[in-house]
Amino acid sequence: MLHCQIKVISRNVLSLIIRPQRYCTKCVARHIRLKNECLKKDETMLNSKMVCAKYKERLTSARRNHSTVTKASSLYGIGSSDDRQEASVKIDLDLDARLSDDNIRCLRENLLARGILFDLEQLVKDYKVFKNLSQQKDILLDERTNVARAMADIVRGKSPNDINAKELLISQGAEIKEKLKSTMAAWWKAEENVLSRALQLPNRLHAETPLSEEKVLERCQGTIEMKGEPASHLQYAEKLGLLKFSGVGPRATYLMGELAEMEGLLVQHVTSQLLSAGLQQIACPEIFRTLVVEGCGLDYDSPNEVFTLYQKEDHLKANAFHLKGNSLLSYAAFLTKQQIKTLYLPLKMFAVGRHYKPPVCEDFPGLYGTIQSNRITVFTACKDASEATDTQNLLTHFIWTMIKNLGLPARLILVEPSSLTVSESLRAEIQVWAPSLKTFVQVAAVSNHGDYVSRRLMTFHSGESHTKDKSYVHMVSGVALDVTMFLASLLEHSYQEGTFHLFQPSCLATRQPKV
Repeated sequence: MLHCQIKVISRNVLSLIIRPQRYCTKCVARHIRLKNECLKKDETMLNSKMVCAKYKERLTSARRNHSTVTKASSLYGIGSSDDRQEASVKIDLDLDARLSDDNIRCLRENLLARGILFDLEQLVKDYKVFKNLSQQKDILLDERTNVARAMADIVRGKSPNDINAKELLISQGAEIKEKLKSTMAAWWKAEENVLSRALQLPNRLHAETPLSEEKVLERCQGTIEMKGEPASHLQYAEKLGLLKFSGVGPRATYLMGELAEMEGLLVQHVTSQLLSAGLQQIACPEIFRTLVVEGCGLDYDSPNEVFTLYQKEDHLKANAFHLKGNSLLSYAAFLTKQQIKTLYLPLKMFAVGRHYKPPVCEDFPGLYGTIQSNRITVFTACKDASEATDTQNLLTHFIWTMIKNLGLPARLILVEPSSLTVSESLRAEIQVWAPSLKTFVQVAAVSNHGDYVSRRLMTFHSGESHTKDKSYVHMVSGVALDVTMFLASLLEHSYQEGTFHLFQPSCLATRQPKV
């Protein structure tokens, strides 16, 4: 399990080079501690007179490497003004507000709380250069328009046909063209430099997000009383004909017999509950373009975040296909470049399907660490931040009540910033007790994304005019139940004192008798 990429620069100095990403809860504490140690050592070496200038330059360059590397992106065009390929979306990162003097401190604290090492000062400097070049570009474009209009007036006879004036305009036009060419080249480069790193900035933290450690909101003991020493479901599930581990892929499993029936009952129960709550069921795709992956804040080039279908040529990676399954990406893809009437909000949906996650945490055995899981996800599109917060609270309470009725020991928590993905501002997580692991594991969650995804994928809402007063949609997404993870805990709670009897929650329909 290696979430923190550590680069050894010398025998005594470590430099932590990371990209914004989600860390497993087991390595968050280690990551923060190690990062602080590395930063202290780096500062000591940089301030030491015994270190040569060349070594200081190398150390500083290594520390900034993560936020200065530019790679292809599907969210903005890359290339010179001649061969530049424009993106299919026009992103709005709200950098004027986020990098303003009033908000820069808040952003710096956000990065620190999430455990993200980012050269924010350099980004602010580069953004000022970009804004200056934008102003120069606009001035030159206006001058070119004025020259063209004056020339057109002479040609149409609206102005005196003065040969000297005409030659002067031609000369001015040629001069403006050369200036505009050089300015545009610098502007393209500055834009690419700023956007490639600004896309790595995380979402704003919600006011309710605990800053230091997870906050436990509620607990329930469940209806099962554990007797004897807990055993892993791997020790007996396969022998009893409930699980079959296959060699068709890493951690591939088949559910069989009673366990397969239980999966169907859980899906049926949660689906009926969500339908009765007014959510609309949809069928979602499992494979997505890079545009949607980046729009949701994932690194398309990271094997720890998303599966990528093989691309032979590197330049095609920014427009590749990725496997993620039933997730936020499913709904974001559905709403990309869409404009919804405000009258239809909040738009509530849910889906049942397979979710695929790379094996970044190998400590979890069996069903706890499977790559493919069966999930029921929920999503709501809201008109503003206030409605998104209210929706998240209602969804969290609804799912928490539903899972409590399933009978396993569980808890409801708010996770700390270092466990959030870059698109999340707040996440409420529902966890059940895993006896063999002696810890809680996530089976449900509700996340507030604000307008983070909408600003990248052009998802708006507006009134009847459909053109005026457009606003970005605020998104709330979550997992109503990770059925596979829940079944793993259910198996272990059903094995007590050497005997096994699959526990069936009283709220579920009766299983069909065996033929």
